[in-house]
This record gives sequence, structure tokens and C-alpha cells, in this order.
Amino acid sequence: MTARIERCEINRVYRLAVRPPTAADDGRKHARKLKPIVLSNRRSVFLVDDDRSMLRSLRRLLRQHGFDATLFDSADALLGHGDFGDAFCIILDINLNGQSGIDLRRQLLDKGVTLPVIYITGNDSHANREAATESGCVAYLTKPFSASSLIEPIEKMAAAIA
Repeated sequence: MTARIERCEINRVYRLAVRPPTAADDGRKHARKLKPIVLSNRRSVFLVDDDRSMLRSLRRLLRQHGFDATLFDSADALLGHGDFGDAFCIILDINLNGQSGIDLRRQLLDKGVTLPVIYITGNDSHANREAATESGCVAYLTKPFSASSLIEPIEKMAAAIA
């Protein structure tokens, strides 16, 4: 098989084209040139959940769809991070070891952080849903949720900033 990468540039990814050699190749190497996929500089999602297995699972899902994930296991960890310029959205668990993801969202807004938020929760209630909606969330997901219900709003936000 022959393969090669045509070229690589900052913020561009070229797919590798591989095909088996044919008799007509005469020993020459060939690769189809594929269209570049332009990536935004801001492909990172901040993910806040106190459940480490949930953090790992969601990070794996996000990576499969081309997004980086920066993980935080508490509200304090996110607030202590301070640099929100790399992310284009935040996924927040509503119940964070006695802290509220909705209150965290309000604290972020008070600090001028206006990144879109997707709430996830294992404890759905009318009060949580109403408070989340009032805080301006993009999506409200109840665990367990489908991969597509999380990825679709993230892809829409990523497309909006591209």
C-alpha cells in the first residue's frame, strides 16, 4: 500500500489517503489529495462533574467527535482555572458534591464568563429544569442521555463560532 500526507498547516488537518498499489502504478507512490478540514482554534469544551467515570466517558465521547475536553471535578476547580478563552462551551453537572451547577453558572456570569452552558443531571426535577432554563442554558440533559443529544448542541455551537 502507498500512503502519504500531502501537507500540514497550522489549524488545518489533511486526511491521509491510502490505497493499495495497482499494476499501473509502475512503482510510483500515489495518494489522493483530500479537502482540508479547517478547525477552529477554540475546539475545547470545559466539563464539570464530580463523577470521575462520567468525566472520562464524556471526554472520550467528545474526542471521538473532534473536540478537546478540559476536565474539572468541582466548581472550585473551574473557578480556580481562570482562563476561559480556550473553551467555546461548558458542560455542567447540576449536583456537584453539595454545590449547585446552576449557582456556578451564576458565579461565572458575575465574573463576565458568558460561555454557553449545557446542563447534565441525574436528579431531574421541575425546579432544576426551570432554574437551568432561566440561567440561559443551551441544553438540559437527564442522565442517562444519548451521545447525539449531547453532541448535536455542541456541534451547533462550534459551527456558530467557526
